[in-house]
Amino acid sequence: MLNLLLRAPFYLLYTRQLNSALCAKTMNDKIHPIINKPHEYEVIFFSLKKDTEAHESTYIELHLKKNSEIKKLQFIQPVDLEIEKGFYGNICGMEILDIKDHQLDNIGVQVRNFEQDAGITFMAKEVVEVNE
Repeated sequence: MLNLLLRAPFYLLYTRQLNSALCAKTMNDKIHPIINKPHEYEVIFFSLKKDTEAHESTYIELHLKKNSEIKKLQFIQPVDLEIEKGFYGNICGMEILDIKDHQLDNIGVQVRNFEQDAGITFMAKEVVEVNE
């Protein structure tokens, strides 16, 4: 029992250092300017249009609502789409990152979830606002 108590502070310190290193790595990512604080919105529409003939025509369309404002976003050439079990439109942890500096082939945007609630995550070539 005493041995465990002596190791506990080291484990907590090590865990804090590890988490700080992970946070520092992701803090270099830039928030994409397409929408300010997407985590304050709610998903009211989600669509995946897949073109089996030409992947460059594939896109995800998200309509996000905050009060009376609706933003319609189209993510071109999405990859690695994951809709977590239990997701129902609440995106309290969504962030849209500009990751062009990562120099990934045909990837410039990352949508990720920084909360533990179920969400949507994926990457795409680019994101544009749809004005219909």
